[in-house]
Amino acid sequence: MFTVFDTDVARRAVAVCADGFLLKTASPEEICGGIRNIAGGLGAVSPKTAAQLFTHVREDPLATQRAEAARLVATLTPRKREVAAGPVRGLSNAELARELYVSETTVKTHVASACIKLGVDNLVQAAVIADRAGVA
Repeated sequence: MFTVFDTDVARRAVAVCADGFLLKTASPEEICGGIRNIAGGLGAVSPKTAAQLFTHVREDPLATQRAEAARLVATLTPRKREVAAGPVRGLSNAELARELYVSETTVKTHVASACIKLGVDNLVQAAVIADRAGVA
């Protein structure tokens, strides 16, 4: 993205998959370097915008929650991740059991195990963590 704005626009651009964010005040060298970086699979962000993005990430409690949720979910086996994500997708234990070709008792066993690993008391709390981690 190439713009005169350097505030909230950068965060929104990154959120919708922009690979670069340069200001129109950038020098020709910065612009050419940014284009080369993006073409090479890297990113390009003006220094002023980078500082604002870093501040936003540091101050964003949701980003911290998402990172912690992702760390917790990474400790689960793939099957337990599927089970924890079931309610996020609106599935009951019975529906999840049918989808996974296991018994409802097996789903409940996976739920109990996932809850222990995630440090929560019930499937609703596990589903919140799965949702924050983007598992569903």
